[in-house]
Amino acid sequence: MKLIRILSLAALCSLTDFAPSAAHEDVGPAWSPDGEYVYFYSYRGDVAQLYRMLPDGSEQTRLTDGQFHSWWATPISKGELIVVSDKTREQRFSGSDLYLYEISGETYKQLTFSPEGSNRWAVSPVLSQDKNQLAYLVKTEGYQSRETKLMVLDLASGHTKHVLQKQKSIQVFTMSADGQTILYATQRNGHPALVAATAGTGEEHVVLLQQEKGKGAFYDLTYTADGERVAFSYSRGDFAEAEIYSMNSDGSGVVQLTHNKAADLYPRWSPDAGRIVFASLRDGDFTEIYSMNADGSNQRNLTNTGQPAE
Repeated sequence: MKLIRILSLAALCSLTDFAPSAAHEDVGPAWSPDGEYVYFYSYRGDVAQLYRMLPDGSEQTRLTDGQFHSWWATPISKGELIVVSDKTREQRFSGSDLYLYEISGETYKQLTFSPEGSNRWAVSPVLSQDKNQLAYLVKTEGYQSRETKLMVLDLASGHTKHVLQKQKSIQVFTMSADGQTILYATQRNGHPALVAATAGTGEEHVVLLQQEKGKGAFYDLTYTADGERVAFSYSRGDFAEAEIYSMNSDGSGVVQLTHNKAADLYPRWSPDAGRIVFASLRDGDFTEIYSMNADGSNQRNLTNTGQPAE
């Protein structure tokens, strides 16, 4: 049986490998700004829909119920989310744009506009703390495109600018709460590296350089609200070996938080930096949402939707 693969920063397969399945795939957790809720998207139905739950995994509630996919919830408030969707596409997985989704009215306001007929993906939205700047990646030639553009949208004016224009291969990125620092993963002399760039000047410096050459990869990274710590998912080899780590924002104090034989992905800090939610494949072929303390202790399965029958 072909499996629906998660559409996340950790997705390595071709989009042509997607196939309908009864998979309960729970992916992409994100905290509400006040820490009251955890949002995620799930393939519990025919397409990906957004869900919300309490931090202990209770009161799981579906927020969207459309015919198009909704991925990567980025909460602005309890009532509004930034989402990635193929809502305007006639063919699924043929590209995506960013939308502002209003929960109570179930309305979508389009924020990015891909050229008609293109295979352009706007993905990975990151919101500044003042909620004025929305950074995101554009994959110009399909989801697996190596050439990427890092864009920043001013939500008040609607103005979009291209930042870090000299860097064409940004694998994943995050932005500090004040919008002044961009931390991104790329290759430096064949080695996986995390590079910090000042948004205004473009000045860059390598924060973390891994020893693996030609195989190691970062799958996701995120700052704490105060910008002091970073959590990231990294594999020294195959995707299945991805584990979650944390470090100081200057690259010191790297600590491995998860240790198992299945991929752990998409870490997100709680607003007080005391807990991390993440997605894990440790329970089988489909991801579920977990939480843990900031030091890696007390790892708990939150969604526990179970695995489908063959």
